[in-house]
Amino acid sequence: MTNHKPLNVVAAIIENPQGQLLIAERPADKAWAGYWEFPGGKIEPDESHEAALLRELREELGLDLANETLTHYYHGSRGAEVILDFYHIRLTRDIAPQGLEGQRWRWVTRAEISDYRFPEPNTAVLQKLQNASS
Repeated sequence: MTNHKPLNVVAAIIENPQGQLLIAERPADKAWAGYWEFPGGKIEPDESHEAALLRELREELGLDLANETLTHYYHGSRGAEVILDFYHIRLTRDIAPQGLEGQRWRWVTRAEISDYRFPEPNTAVLQKLQNASS
């Protein structure tokens, strides 16, 4: 029996000054292709959650958010396989993401979130967002 460590994943709930949230479409060559997600990715060995998230945002969307405040928002898991940590970043300025991996992205309101398909592991954080006041 193989005993493997769970995959640690971080994601950013980025909120612009207008109260909209940034979502990105998963590329065709990845699991859950065509579904939408909050940007982020895997934590590398010896990398902090925050450093991993800032790196992923630079690599995927060309965003430098090193001077922004990251607030832990939600911790969950998908069985013993994946551990998910979401961080909330409330921007004080408008930013323009770029889909550096060919992915589409958009700003949506909390009410519009339900119009998009997200991978099942996002269900609990989506419910928390939709129940929260802006």
